[in-house]
Amino acid sequence: MLNRAVQFAEEKVGRDVQKTRLETNMESLIDLQDKVKKHTESMVRSCEIRLQPNPNVRMEEFLYEKLDKRLRPKMTPMIELATILTDAGNDFGPETPYGTALITAGNYQHRLGQAELEFVSNSADVFLTPLRRFLEGDIKTVMKERKELNNRRLDLDAARNKVKKCSKDDPKLYEAAAKAENDLRVATSEFERQAEITRLLLEGVAGYQGNHLRYLKEFVGVQLQYFNSCQAIAEELHREITAISPVSTQPPAYSSPPQGSRKARVLCDYEAENEQELSLHAGDIIFITSVASQDGDWLVAQRPSGEKGKVPATYIEFLE
Repeated sequence: MLNRAVQFAEEKVGRDVQKTRLETNMESLIDLQDKVKKHTESMVRSCEIRLQPNPNVRMEEFLYEKLDKRLRPKMTPMIELATILTDAGNDFGPETPYGTALITAGNYQHRLGQAELEFVSNSADVFLTPLRRFLEGDIKTVMKERKELNNRRLDLDAARNKVKKCSKDDPKLYEAAAKAENDLRVATSEFERQAEITRLLLEGVAGYQGNHLRYLKEFVGVQLQYFNSCQAIAEELHREITAISPVSTQPPAYSSPPQGSRKARVLCDYEAENEQELSLHAGDIIFITSVASQDGDWLVAQRPSGEKGKVPATYIEFLE
């Protein structure tokens, strides 16, 4: 260790000491690995910012991941906007054109928000996580072995320089020279062994492109699916909202909520399975009039328009 430290210090200060150069092929592999590491780290950072722009939330997610705990899903800006629009629409009144438009827009913004969450999750699965695993696994292992190779190279050069300083012609230095030559043989063997290990790992990293190309293709596919989904939702919203008349020609569908009912918000979509049930859309406001089952799993609900039916209790939250 002392000889290694001396060799390192002498190289740093620019002394004229022998320094072993790696083979050209090894140097090329190291240059390629440095390039791979640099660009992969940049892609990971950029992807993280795209999927989660808030640095505080990114740090929280990182800590929870290290602690192997699941972070409670947070409300995204799109879903928060959906809730605000829906609340405003219900406050203005679903029977008014503006209220109807706000509720409609809120429902579709919620669907856009859900599509965004799915895009973030799928992108992390097919692109971000594999790249992270590559950096934290393969690249970290190669960097460790490269460091060990440099240590062995320092030992080898220190041994060579020591042999040069010893003279076999001087009987007093004969034993020291013999020991130095033996140390050189050991250092050479260990350096060559470590060089072979490092070379094999570097060649493995050099073959990364096939896997990373697959990750990129899958990410682009997820992007395409997300944008197509958003376009379809936006076009559907545009058709519905442009069809709303600016002036209401019909009287309000109701003047007050059913007597004895409780106001509730729909948490997620539900498709009615029979005529007795009521289909639900996330963000809608309904009124719960009674319990439909002994276990309380089903409730009787009424829309502001007067339409009634059974709904699952787990799909709603009471507002009062």
